[in-house]
Amino acid sequence: FREDLTLQQGFQSKVEEMLEQPMIKMQQIYNLRNQYMQSNSAQEKEFIKELVESLEKSMEDSIFGFTDSFNQNVKPMSDDETKARVQIISELPPVLQHLFKRRMGLSTSDDLKLAILLDHYSAQLEVLDQVKNEDTFPDAARQEAIDGFNMLPAPVQSQFRKSIGVSEDTSVDEVIDALRAGKTSNTNVLIDVLENNQGITYGGEYEDLEFLKRSGHAAELIGPFTLMEDFKPTEEEVDSFVQEVLGTDTYTLSSKPERVMGGYYLRGVNQVRGDDANNLLVKKLNEKLAASSVAGKVQFFYINDPSTRDPEDMQMAIGMEPILALTSNKNALYKSAAPWLKSLTSAAGLLSIIIFCLGVDALDGSTGTFQTLDYDPAQLTATSATTFVSLSAIWAVHELAHRIVALKDEFDLGLPNVIPSFQLGLTGTITPIKSPPKNYNSLFDFAIAGPLAGFALSLFFLLFGLDQTASVDLLQGAQLPALPVQMLQSSALGGNLVEFFLGKSVFELPPTATVPLHPLAISGFVGIISNSLALLPIGNTDGGRISMTMFGRKGSYLIRIFSITTLCVTGIFGVDEAHILLLYSAFGAFCQSDLEAPLRNEVDDLSIGRALLGIATTVLVMLTLLPYT
Repeated sequence: FREDLTLQQGFQSKVEEMLEQPMIKMQQIYNLRNQYMQSNSAQEKEFIKELVESLEKSMEDSIFGFTDSFNQNVKPMSDDETKARVQIISELPPVLQHLFKRRMGLSTSDDLKLAILLDHYSAQLEVLDQVKNEDTFPDAARQEAIDGFNMLPAPVQSQFRKSIGVSEDTSVDEVIDALRAGKTSNTNVLIDVLENNQGITYGGEYEDLEFLKRSGHAAELIGPFTLMEDFKPTEEEVDSFVQEVLGTDTYTLSSKPERVMGGYYLRGVNQVRGDDANNLLVKKLNEKLAASSVAGKVQFFYINDPSTRDPEDMQMAIGMEPILALTSNKNALYKSAAPWLKSLTSAAGLLSIIIFCLGVDALDGSTGTFQTLDYDPAQLTATSATTFVSLSAIWAVHELAHRIVALKDEFDLGLPNVIPSFQLGLTGTITPIKSPPKNYNSLFDFAIAGPLAGFALSLFFLLFGLDQTASVDLLQGAQLPALPVQMLQSSALGGNLVEFFLGKSVFELPPTATVPLHPLAISGFVGIISNSLALLPIGNTDGGRISMTMFGRKGSYLIRIFSITTLCVTGIFGVDEAHILLLYSAFGAFCQSDLEAPLRNEVDDLSIGRALLGIATTVLVMLTLLPYT
């Protein structure tokens, strides 16, 4: 063999074939899985699934063999045979020596003789690995396994102990007990070598098509839930939850728990009866969970199944049954910006308000240019302070309204995330929710309270400030801060109020001209715009949360895409000359891609009264954000 080039080439081709065939099948499986996830046809998916299962079966059959005996009576290898094989293999190309060692679960630095012994006794090692698969393990089978282990040479026994994670001095009986407990050796890892070389993870639930399908839909609609994968409940915790919390008085399972990225789905039937059955179920489950052995370890959400269904099924309301989603009780479910990032954005927000206030106050209301250096700095400071305080008051009231509702409905909030804006001083704040609201009604109340409170105070400031502006003389007006006409044209509601108090002639000026306004009128004008922006149905802003309560997760996801597209179009094609909507659409597209974390009860619909209030609020937002004409 060493002298015959033809034999060497033939051997190399056989090795390459041995490597290529599993890799080709793995690549086929990988491609079919991608095709399965992208397909919208139920028949095509079923066909692809059968192909994948067939390929997986062929790979298993080619690698693993099963036997009724745990002692293969492998003929011992003599010292002369061992030396001869060591000499032959040591003269092979290094890559083949490396592959040979890796195939036996060794590293390149391990002894070649040990790899040869492992290869020779591989049949015996494989049947020992099958000990864990036996439902019953009588004394005769146990003795066979002990005899099979004892016939192995000492180096092989030592390596086998190491591979299953037991110490060198572990007795044979303890080795067999470890195997029965589920310990597995890695003495034959050809598949592992192939997978690791290709960056493929093969086997386990992460390759199960149904698991991937469920997780894909969950990531799209309840994304924060899937981020809990590193903290998912253990099987013991799930069993405890089922046995101690569920029951005939709460919720009975109709199938085994289903794994999904982040936790488990529990399908079943709500056994609580009454007009408010779903909220009562959640209340009972919370009470029983608090008294169980998994209290503080897991949490649940009563939601509609996020999995996509065929259009025909959705029209007939087939498969729309609610499920319990179970995950860990870690705070990781509620993402929060890093403290340094919160500090940075808060500082940027404060700076943007200061710059805005100084900017509008430094504008000469009569000429549209910045004030000269001989302008009274005390007057500039006083008017800037009034604008700053009134703007801050609007967002303080906005945030206070959020916290009152959260306190009433008993869920936790984090510190608000500030969104700076040099156009408006402050685009707004997003208040993170740190524990789940009880239902859609609770989330709606929380989301709408802040913008409506801020809008109401802004409208009051605007009306009062415009009234004060209309009553000043020309000299006093020249001392007032100012806004460009282009900015005043960005809001139909604000623009019409300006026209009502100051006359239509204001909008006959060039877009770059400025209009002197009382500080409260300026803060009120930008306040109604920024609070209306907060009500746009994007991500987990207040408007995005309201949209989710009115249209569900799937509906709000589509509305978000439509809203961002509309904002972009209005900004690009000149409808919004101040570009307020265009910049906000960029913020929504890049920073608000996720929906809210699951609520405790997402099965009950929003109340009719709240839905009507949501519609009325939509009209108010449109009147505010549509440009003045």
